[in-house]
Amino acid sequence: MEITIVTSILAVLIGFCAMAVSFLVLGVSIWQGYETRKNYRLSVVPNLGVNFIFSSDIEFCGISLINDGLGPAIIEEIQIKLKDKSFDYFTQPWTFVKLIETGIKLEKKTSIHFIELTLGSYLPARESHPMIYLKDFSREETNAFLKVLLGVSITIRYKSIYGKSFKTNSILKIPK
Repeated sequence: MEITIVTSILAVLIGFCAMAVSFLVLGVSIWQGYETRKNYRLSVVPNLGVNFIFSSDIEFCGISLINDGLGPAIIEEIQIKLKDKSFDYFTQPWTFVKLIETGIKLEKKTSIHFIELTLGSYLPARESHPMIYLKDFSREETNAFLKVLLGVSITIRYKSIYGKSFKTNSILKIPK
């Protein structure tokens, strides 16, 4: 009888140990899933910025939108402020372009172009798109374009594909 009681006690003890190990393994598995999910979310974080390109040595000069993050950006809002006037890029790009054109005397072959973006536009990772720019321009037009845009402030609200929201602001200033 004594062997049966000892065997029963050992069986119950081994059962409790097996159950404790299985709960520990389940906890580690849940933690690993949580950490993997965090890593996936970090691996697709966008990082939008604005490049101000004013060189006569390249194909275009103007304002360019760049995503140098790891994931695509979903653009929610672009606000442009110039000379105490605010413009919504999604609904008023022509109004902003007309304001710029009044300050620049362009040759017939040169015109101001802009890329039309809509609410929810995607900008893939590691890509750059011109927003407002000159094409077929001279050095004088580049300088005039720069003078008109001096002090422009561009605020962009965007989100990642997981819905995390971000905001960036860029101002065109002459370095001191």
